[in-house]
Amino acid sequence: MQLYNPESETLMAVRTVTLRKNGEERLATIERVAPMTHGGLSVKLVGVGDAAAAKALVGHEVCVRRGEFPPLPSGEWYHHDLVGLAAVLEDGTALGEVVRVEAYPSVDAVVVRTGEEEREAPLAEPYLVRVDLERGEITLAEWGDLEPQPVRRKRSRGR
Repeated sequence: MQLYNPESETLMAVRTVTLRKNGEERLATIERVAPMTHGGLSVKLVGVGDAAAAKALVGHEVCVRRGEFPPLPSGEWYHHDLVGLAAVLEDGTALGEVVRVEAYPSVDAVVVRTGEEEREAPLAEPYLVRVDLERGEITLAEWGDLEPQPVRRKRSRGR
């Protein structure tokens, strides 16, 4: 299993996870977890006893309930906490809504949807001023030099 956050020890501490794929979810119980030599984890789930059963789980996201996440120090947040926040400038001008967070090797960035466009704003100075989860907003100082992109649309498979 490849971890979104390789430093996280959350899966080592929980017994129940949610397996998610194509909009469907199901609960699973962890039997054991072990670190792998080249990174990642080997996770054995209760009731998954052979290679065919394990192969059927390929491509599933393994999710942990929010209540089981370790608490964060003040001034830190989880990426998913940012999704849905209103993005505003320091003067209060509304920009749009955070629709996702992109994790790049050099910096993480919020993707803010403004009507038919999206812009990525780095979660670092000079762009990020503050994140206020209680108010439900993220404040950005810089915006004009961020290149707008068309909104990503899901492709339909049928006519």
